[in-house]
Parts: sequence; structure tokens; C-alpha cells
Amino acid sequence: MPIEHFFFMPELNLQERLRPKNMDEVMGLNHSTIGTETDKEILTELAQTGRVRSLMLVGPPGTGKTSVARVFASIYLGVPTTELFRCGDYLEKNASEERGIDTIRYDIMEFAKVGSNIEGKCRIVVLDEADGLTAQAQRTLKAVTEMFAHSTIFIYCLNEENKINDALYSRSAVFYFDPIDPKIALEWLTIRSNELFIKVNKEILSKIIDYYKGDLRKIVSNFLIPYQGKTVKKWNPRPTFAEEIYNSNNPKEKYLEIIKSHYIPAPALIRELLILNDYQNGHIFGKAMEIAAWDDLCGVVYALSGVKK
Repeated sequence: MPIEHFFFMPELNLQERLRPKNMDEVMGLNHSTIGTETDKEILTELAQTGRVRSLMLVGPPGTGKTSVARVFASIYLGVPTTELFRCGDYLEKNASEERGIDTIRYDIMEFAKVGSNIEGKCRIVVLDEADGLTAQAQRTLKAVTEMFAHSTIFIYCLNEENKINDALYSRSAVFYFDPIDPKIALEWLTIRSNELFIKVNKEILSKIIDYYKGDLRKIVSNFLIPYQGKTVKKWNPRPTFAEEIYNSNNPKEKYLEIIKSHYIPAPALIRELLILNDYQNGHIFGKAMEIAAWDDLCGVVYALSGVKK
């Protein structure tokens, strides 16, 4: 996109403008799960043919799951990604915010009941952070997907597949998203920094990519947006949540304080705490991961019992 066009799209914020608009712009998904076709090629073909009713996109935050879901819907419905929310046949819900059964019964079911505006097409429902749905909501969702399989395509984006209902999982075509390759992420970030007139060297950009572990969403929110048009001569990131918790006088109290205002995936937090703990008490952290599979809070609190300063 030419730079002069890049800045004059007031209806879209920078986060949305930087999302891929088609499969060519999608980073990653270049591996092949079955045969010789890449996952990106398979997803493109499925979007073109529509011969799928349930997709599950699994991977760490910021690796492009929601963006790919929108690109898939764009290809299938034949509308630009920027028009999806206005076309009438696309519904996107953040399941970590609307976790309960009412979202399934009253929002998703009512949407699925209505036929598509486009002859011969299905409607599309995207559930972002679907692993945040309650167990009851997931059971209800299973019934809804079976009821409307003839008219609706369901796409689930999630970080942790062990938190999704087995029946939903087994009925879905599953695609795994790896962390963005650091070299590819660096090239992308260099281009975007130049487009936004950010003067910064590649050493700092590499530190940013490493710090955010390839999470492009966080890179956009915490670096590209606040530093537009600025010169960045040094960059000192704040401690991670795990570092704040680990280095506090009372790790348990600090954790309980932070989760009042932030969602922290328990497995990722436990792994980082284990690394900060110099891999001591590995058996405790291993047990904590098992507990976190059914209760995040109990799992992390158990892990903190193994922290050694």
C-alpha cells in the first residue's frame, strides 16, 4: 500500500490496517501437515470451495489466527475483510469476554437461524479465544453447530486446545500456528517502522521481537502505535507479568492483584516462572500444568509454591 494512502483511512485504526487482507499477506502457515500442500494453500482452497463447516485455529497469541479467520471469511463470502462486519453474514465474538451460555443461545443461535444474504453461501461465525468459553457453553455450542451445519461455518481461534470440548475438536479441521519466525518478523517490523516514519536500528527491533516473542499484535500496540514519527535511540521494556510476580515479595498476592485487570494464560505463565526459577522444582511446575488444565488459578498458585529465590 502506498504510504500516502496508508495514513488516510480514519475508519480503521492502525491495528486493523496492519492486518493481512488476503492469504498472500499472511505470515506463517507455510508448513505442510498432510501431503505437499502448505496449510495456507489448504485453507485457501477450503475458503474457495466452502467444503468445511468447522475450523479450529490453534496457536500462541499474536500469530495471526483471527486475521486468517477473517481472510478465510473474505474469500468465501467474496467481500473485502474491511467490509465483513457490514455484510450481514459474518459474526465475530470474543469468547474470553462473553464466556457464558447466553452468548451461544441468544447471539450465535439467533444469527445462525437466518439464512445467508448470498445465494448458495453459508453464514460464518468466528469465536475468538474460544478456549475461554465455559464448559456448559461449549456443550451448548456443540448442539448448535450440529443443528446449523447446513447453513453456518464455525471458526474457533484458541491458544490452548486442551481447554476445548473434545466433541468440538474432533469435528473440526485443525490448523496449528507457530510463533512468527524472528527473521520474517524483523523484516516485517522494519518495513512497518519505515512506513510509520519511526527511526530505529535493527538491533532495537530485534530486541522488541524477542521481548514480545513474535506476538505481532503486542508489537503493534506497544511499539508501532506509540512511536509513530519518532526517533527511538533506546528501548527499555517493562518487566513481564511473570517477572513482576517472581520478583515480588509475595508472588501469590502479586499474581492475584494482576489477574484482576489482565488475562494471563496459565500454561505460558507457569513455563516462564519455571525458567525464572532456574528449572528448580520441576515436578511442582509439572503438576501445576496438570492442575491448570482444569483451573488456571489453582495451577498458578500451586506453581508459585515451588518458587525459590
